[in-house]
Amino acid sequence: MIASIHDRFYLNVQALRTAAAAAATSLRLLGQQSWSIPDPGGWSGNPLDVPGLTAAFDRRQIDTEYTTLLGTTGKVGDCASLRLQSAHIAARERAYRTRHCSFVRSFLHASARHAGRAHPLGAFQGIHVGQVQSLIIRGRSANAK
Repeated sequence: MIASIHDRFYLNVQALRTAAAAAATSLRLLGQQSWSIPDPGGWSGNPLDVPGLTAAFDRRQIDTEYTTLLGTTGKVGDCASLRLQSAHIAARERAYRTRHCSFVRSFLHASARHAGRAHPLGAFQGIHVGQVQSLIIRGRSANAK
């Protein structure tokens, strides 16, 4: 199996290009600024349709292909391209959902995010420093052989 560019990823990138072109036009005072809206992919397009919004950012096909590749002799490039596509769509979803959430919800998300980052096992200390420590340990054990 060889990875490919998935429709959900490609259509979201095209929606970003369209929004960028509209923003460039509006900034030159040639048009009105518009919202950057993802390709619907089965979603109604209504920001209040929260359950339906999932369709615009559906990564299941990409994740299934990635999991399948990991279980076979998948090439690094194939796996990396799938992870990049999935990460792009996930980041776009987080940005869209954050833009449309209430102030209270946004405040609570920020509070929890910062608390997690400050935790000894959080992203900064636990993940970033831990990953570097792990690489150092693995590198030393590989060099010792």
